[in-house]
Amino acid sequence: MLLTLTRRSGRASGWAEDPRPASSPETVVNLAAICALPKLNPGMLSVDAALAAVLERNDIRANVHYFSLRPGHVSNAGSSRFGARTYAALADSPDFDAFDAILIWGDFLHAAAFHDDMVRHVQRAAPELAAPHIKDRIYRNLLLEGASEATLRKTICYGGSIYLNDARDDWDERYRSAVGRLYSTARLVLKRDPLSAAFAQQYGAPGPALAVDAAFLLDRMDDAGKEHPGMVGYSFGRGVGASRLATLQARWFVHLCQRQARLPKAVDLKWLERDPDRPMASLEAKLELIRRCAFVVTDTYHCAINAWREGVPAVCIGYGTEAPKDPLSEKKKELLYSMLNARQFYVFAENLTASAAFGEARRIVSLLGDGSLAAAVRKNIAVATARSERLLVDALRAGPVPSGS
Repeated sequence: MLLTLTRRSGRASGWAEDPRPASSPETVVNLAAICALPKLNPGMLSVDAALAAVLERNDIRANVHYFSLRPGHVSNAGSSRFGARTYAALADSPDFDAFDAILIWGDFLHAAAFHDDMVRHVQRAAPELAAPHIKDRIYRNLLLEGASEATLRKTICYGGSIYLNDARDDWDERYRSAVGRLYSTARLVLKRDPLSAAFAQQYGAPGPALAVDAAFLLDRMDDAGKEHPGMVGYSFGRGVGASRLATLQARWFVHLCQRQARLPKAVDLKWLERDPDRPMASLEAKLELIRRCAFVVTDTYHCAINAWREGVPAVCIGYGTEAPKDPLSEKKKELLYSMLNARQFYVFAENLTASAAFGEARRIVSLLGDGSLAAAVRKNIAVATARSERLLVDALRAGPVPSGS
């Protein structure tokens, strides 16, 4: 059965049986989408849901097969907007020759530090597996080591980060050879932050190599019935959320911002709370709550991205002194705000001491009071998102690689 996207009330409604006859002359893209582990946190749910939104918005008929390093299923129970997804495991090395295009989608899938994390993760679940065996599997499935030239030429790498790499990774002959062969041969390589884009160019990627995080490509919620924003939303759990004292300081900062902005209340968005039974419905509810906020204060990368995409300014808190070592690094937030010229809305956690928090709150509320500044950031996001989507769509529509080439 051919699966395609249908449109219902202007919103992405998920996969449904194609009502058109099988003889339709339109091209159907047989697409392999390689994603991060099928986690149920809202950030990664918004990243993977964005792929279906891109395909529908651009009228690309696609038969999408989702893959990850381990199998999984994301239910759309209770959601009126998002579709369900099932992820097949990459462990058995799928035959990519059967696909018209291979899309390596988001996250840190090509970062050497992520590969080390994955080795430890797999060994905790399967201690009988040796590290070299796991590393071989990662190289085959995420860097497409050993794949044919034809396979690499139909591969699209979109929205990932490799800024975690350091000089030791550059001097790792196997890593540099694999990532260099992939990036120099792939149909398209676009990274979600400027440092990763610069690294990708050093590894052979042509062009500017800079995109945005895939979550920016998700459709905005409908404006129908949208309430006038009357509160400040907040959510902590990443950087400052790792420390009780830092969390208390951040919540005090939220209170000061609320008081300065003369908003009646502050509400905990509980962004990182997961619902394993109704994950997409939970994401939908969180986005609806964000849209009722005048602004959001968070230490969580994808909470900030989803807020900005929905048109709600997001003040992001992060440590400036942290050295990036793993995918939860603070630096991805700072890089995001720098590339969007939104640094005014970035607050360094070190500045949230009792004596400095008042000044920071006054500064932030003053910025928010000048709506043109937030509008400028939204424009930067719109321009960057539209540019990267055009490149992505052109790559998806490029068609299969001719046989024998």
